[in-house]
Parts: sequence; structure tokens; C-alpha cells
Amino acid sequence: ALGFERGLFELVRAVQNMRHAAVLGTAELAGQQRNVQEAFDRLQANQSESEAVNLKRHVEPLKARHQALMQSPLAASADLTLKAYNDHVSALLQLVREVANHSELTLDPGPSTHHLVSVAIHSGPYRLENTARMHTLGALIVSSQAMTPQRHAWMMEWLALQKHLSDQVQLTLQEATQADADATNMLGNTGDTLKA
Repeated sequence: ALGFERGLFELVRAVQNMRHAAVLGTAELAGQQRNVQEAFDRLQANQSESEAVNLKRHVEPLKARHQALMQSPLAASADLTLKAYNDHVSALLQLVREVANHSELTLDPGPSTHHLVSVAIHSGPYRLENTARMHTLGALIVSSQAMTPQRHAWMMEWLALQKHLSDQVQLTLQEATQADADATNMLGNTGDTLKA
């Protein structure tokens, strides 16, 4: 399932870039749309991996969302466009978690690597997505010179979430470091016992 998981992360990055171009109405939209289609096609090439871990019921809705995005990359307003892409990325990240859970990627027996996998698959991608959507929203506010109540509410919500996600990533990395230190100490104590 690693190939399919990598493909999902590539697709997430491509959709984030397309979102930025779509929300701001830049000339890069067509090129970013091609990048999303290419990333989706590569993901499709690894679809057998998703089927092997029983994820067909999660993949089918993804195809429908993708087709809708390709056919209508722009909604009626910049805010609705932003929301549509946010919802799509959220669905992709949920699929990332489903792949990890079904393929047992998160059940790494090593304490330190278990924490690192948790960051790579769970908290890390969500923090990156929160940063990306705040970046796009901030650019929209600046370019349009308009801070609507909806945009203000989004920004406040995502800023609060950013702190929570950052703290979560930091804590998990500290736990991984501590697990490494504990393992090193245990091995050292075992070695001293054997020498005695």
C-alpha cells in the first residue's frame, strides 16, 4: 500500500496548488489542473494496492469528486471555490488514514518509528494542509482587499487549529526521541548485565 499512499500525498499537493490558482484566479490554473490529472492517473496505476487492502468503497467517491473538480474547477465565488477544494483535500487526507489503518502501516512495532509514522500519516499532513489553506486564504484577502465575516471566521478557526496541530506534532516527535533514548538505555543496561 506504500505506492498508493505516496500517490495520495502527491495528489494532495497537486490539489493544494490547483486550489491556490483557482481561488486567486491566476493564469497557472490550467497547468495546475493538468498536474492534478497526472497525479490522479498515477494514483490509478496503483489502484490494485488499494483493492488489496479493501478500500474500494473509499476510492469510488474519490473518483467522483475528482471528476467534478476537473469539470468545474471554479465555483460561483472565490469563497465557494476555496471551500470546495478544502472539502476535496479533507477527503483525500481521510483516505490516507484509511489506507494506513487497513494496511497496518501505523502498527509499527518499534516505539520511535511508530511515533514518526504517526506524524507522517496523521498530524503532519493535516498541519501542512492547514498551513496551505491559510496561505491561500491570506493571499485572497490581500488580493481582494476584502475581509468578509466568513473569511475572518475561517482564519480564526484555522489559526487556533494550527497551534493545536503544531503542539501535537512537537509532542509526538518528543515521544519518538524519548523512545529512542529509552531503547538506548535499555540496551546499555543489558550490555552491562551481560558483562557482569
